[in-house]
Amino acid sequence: MMSRVLPYVLTLIAAVCAALVVMTTLRAMYDAYIPLPFMDQWAVLSIQDCMDQLFAQHNEHRIVVFRLLSILDYLLARGTYLVNFYASILLQLIHAFTLAALVYWAGVRGRVNAVLAGAIALGYMFWGGQWENFLYSFQTQFFAVFLAGTLAFAALAAVRGWAGVGAASLCAALAVGSLSNGVLVCLLLPPLAVWLGRPWRETAVGAGVAVGLIALYLVGYQSPDPDLTPFAALLKPLTSLRYTLAYLGQPLEELLRVQIAAVEGHRHLIAIAMGAIGVGLGVFAGVVLVARPSHATPARLVLLHVIVFIAASAALTSLGRLTFGVGQALASRYLTPSLVFWLALTFLWWSLLPGRIRILAPASAVCALVLMAGYGHHVDAVVQALRLSRDGAATALLSNVRDDEEFAKIFLDPEVVAERAELLRRRQLALFAEPWASWRGTPLSAHATLRPASACLGAFAGAQPVPGTAPGTAFRVTGWAWDPARAGAPDKILLVDAGGIIVGYGLTEGPRPVIAATLPPGTPQEVSWRGHVKLTGSTQVAAFILLDDGRSACPLGGPRLLDGPL
Repeated sequence: MMSRVLPYVLTLIAAVCAALVVMTTLRAMYDAYIPLPFMDQWAVLSIQDCMDQLFAQHNEHRIVVFRLLSILDYLLARGTYLVNFYASILLQLIHAFTLAALVYWAGVRGRVNAVLAGAIALGYMFWGGQWENFLYSFQTQFFAVFLAGTLAFAALAAVRGWAGVGAASLCAALAVGSLSNGVLVCLLLPPLAVWLGRPWRETAVGAGVAVGLIALYLVGYQSPDPDLTPFAALLKPLTSLRYTLAYLGQPLEELLRVQIAAVEGHRHLIAIAMGAIGVGLGVFAGVVLVARPSHATPARLVLLHVIVFIAASAALTSLGRLTFGVGQALASRYLTPSLVFWLALTFLWWSLLPGRIRILAPASAVCALVLMAGYGHHVDAVVQALRLSRDGAATALLSNVRDDEEFAKIFLDPEVVAERAELLRRRQLALFAEPWASWRGTPLSAHATLRPASACLGAFAGAQPVPGTAPGTAFRVTGWAWDPARAGAPDKILLVDAGGIIVGYGLTEGPRPVIAATLPPGTPQEVSWRGHVKLTGSTQVAAFILLDDGRSACPLGGPRLLDGPL
């Protein structure tokens, strides 16, 4: 009786947990979103930038896919990175569906099992532990390369004739054009074709295409760091092995670290141990498929090659990152491939295990999903930290204030930010694409109807001169705000001088300690905002909420006197 009920129970738990995981991650993407270039993105601020650098080397990568998506983003979304973010979501959805379809094709049949596999795949693909890839639009290629690998193997196994070879070759090209480890897809396709028994002409042509793609990747290649070569890393095989295992074993370590504080001091050991278990299970599965050819169905071979691809990617990464230490293998961006590794491993064993113990594979994945569903508070903390690190630069740019301390948080050289931002401002791209970004220097009354002060809560708390600017010309300003109609924090703050002219911008960025005396009953918290003001003379400056309709504004307490330039 229990064996019949258990799949239904696991499916229900998996569906609920997957839904929580997806909603948490999508909410985090929304809360963290700000159309501001970050680090590497300052190199590609226009279609022309993307075209000029389309095939150019970026570190050891050829990020053609990212640059093509950026071109599309500039055409469709004015450089606000929405295309990149939507592409990330779509790529993960496709990958989850593909892996769930593979386990069904591998022999795990039935409607309940199909739903269970889909829920597990969806939860793994959208777990917020991958926050670096979900919250930075530059990281879209991290999703693309591993999906391209899975699709290349699946196309070769599922599509007959030259169409399969063509589809696999196209996916391999996308992998190579996403990240450097995409070349591993080219290396794995020919042996997969042989194992699948593809005709020798198709195998030969596919191998030729793979060699050609690798050659294209290597044309003009230069080592990003002449002192850091794979050959030097090979002299430290044990360190490389520890890095590789930690890379693969990170998911459980990350889940336990967030749930159990004591794990923090043993992160590397736990990740390495889990990675070793994963590699052992993968090798054992490979041996089974070799020893029993009847078990080596096309779907299982695809899952095995996905496992090998991720493991090889971990090893390849170790060769180029050893100088950063084994701890660098625990970066959140590497959770994407390691989660695919464990998902493919779980699904492969789900299809291989016999009879009653087959349920152990999905049961273990559902246990992990339960822990993932409880990860939301950590994702919220990450979002808060990201907003704190980027909002200051955003309001400085909107207010046309040179604040090098804030600029240094979004790019290593503040001078580059100050210079390159002019292109965005002139073409109304990225941060300047929204209408309100061009209101500085114009009357507030020209854009918004003023609402009574009773319509909102908040205050203009303080102002400090921006270091490095002429006395009295630029200020960092702070305060708090609450919109009762919204029952939450407003998004945008406008700073207005005594003449009613907009002289600065602010953004809300999260909770501060509640001042109970200033809040009416039922208000859950106050939310801080900060911004910048640029002045030409001493004046009273007041803060206003720009309400959700974008056409009305509400004052936050009284104005403050800011001393302009002498």
